[in-house]
Amino acid sequence: MTDDSLYADLLGAISAIRAVDSHSHLCPEAEHFARPLDALSLYESYAPDDLMALGCPPEERARLVDAAAGTIAERWAALAPYWPKLRNTAYARLWVRTVQGLLGAPSLDPAGLELASARLRELMQPGEYRELLRGRCALETSLLDRDFVWGTGATLAETDGDLFRPVVRTEEFLNAGNRPALERLEARFELPLRTLEDLAQAQDGFLEDSKRRGAVALKFGIAYQRTLRVEDASRAEAEACFGRLTASGGEGIGLAEAQPLQDWLIHRSLQRVQELDLTVVFHTGLQFGGKNFVANSDPTLLTSLFLQYPGVHFDLFHAGYPYVRECGVLAKYFPNVWADLAWAHFISQPGTQAGLLDWLDLVPAGKIIGFGADLGDVEMVWAAQEMARENLALVLAERVRRGYDTEEQAVDLARVMLRDAPADCYRLELR
Repeated sequence: MTDDSLYADLLGAISAIRAVDSHSHLCPEAEHFARPLDALSLYESYAPDDLMALGCPPEERARLVDAAAGTIAERWAALAPYWPKLRNTAYARLWVRTVQGLLGAPSLDPAGLELASARLRELMQPGEYRELLRGRCALETSLLDRDFVWGTGATLAETDGDLFRPVVRTEEFLNAGNRPALERLEARFELPLRTLEDLAQAQDGFLEDSKRRGAVALKFGIAYQRTLRVEDASRAEAEACFGRLTASGGEGIGLAEAQPLQDWLIHRSLQRVQELDLTVVFHTGLQFGGKNFVANSDPTLLTSLFLQYPGVHFDLFHAGYPYVRECGVLAKYFPNVWADLAWAHFISQPGTQAGLLDWLDLVPAGKIIGFGADLGDVEMVWAAQEMARENLALVLAERVRRGYDTEEQAVDLARVMLRDAPADCYRLELR
């Protein structure tokens, strides 16, 4: 068997595996249909970060991906000077694969994108989610991160439980840094938040209600604003922070000053989710939007939490990129930690291949979660899972060539990473 045929055979078998998408940002189908979308507006998924890296002004980036801001020809003319300088990236490739592979654009120019947009409009009919996710993407279920803290999207009760399992956030509690923010929480929960215990009990109640309504996990995105290191703040420190917050009126307290309160609330939530059997997700590694402190998102900063909460399952997103090896070591060290390739497959395909090849020699495959799209447009999910399955096939073909696995064993490893590992991490019952 030639190398090409080995890869092709593995890819065919891996493409048939019904996978779990560990990280989805999809809005309700009706909301998706109501948005002004065309083939060029799908470029909004991550690719504008490449424009940012090249110095493209924010308002120009926003206009380029806004289907209501001009014709495709006008907006493509704005992208054209940048395109030769960024078309090499995995972000750009994700978009190209979508508009050409799924939407059939014969060329990357206004005429080709108009044809792809017509195909997009044909797809955007009731049942599109099921046809794409269950059908063409072969996804068993998707873990949906659309909590109220984002201010948009479905509540848990509106989530399609057949296609999605909800993941919730508590950042609205953590970021209540002034009296108006507390008042918004009071309105949300219809109860006064006058003391630290009031706030903590409201957070407890939200987690308990989320569990009753089908949530499988709690996610923390704090690495966008602060370090992942969570200190053992005392109740007295948290009380003092809360007192300053309530006394400050509309001005509030700064993030650094509020950190003991945040840390105390994080520990409180971890104690509660341990009782509720909710998995805990942390964003680690690369931050969308750039211009940030990537060292804040080093997954090793979470080590004390893994030790303190052995009954909590922790999922470390995005392979910790660029801390990929460290992320793998944590999954090997701790029985309650999984390493997740969500987003990583189109951060860098070769980088993810190298990391996964290393992980599979270091980490039991049952601790590696193989795919998470991390996307808000269902059409882009198709390209993302194609890139992920290709990465798995390339890496596993290399293991077969080296004599580490047979072809049958390689397919079994893919099944573990795409189904068994997320099912174990999130305590999912799959069909």
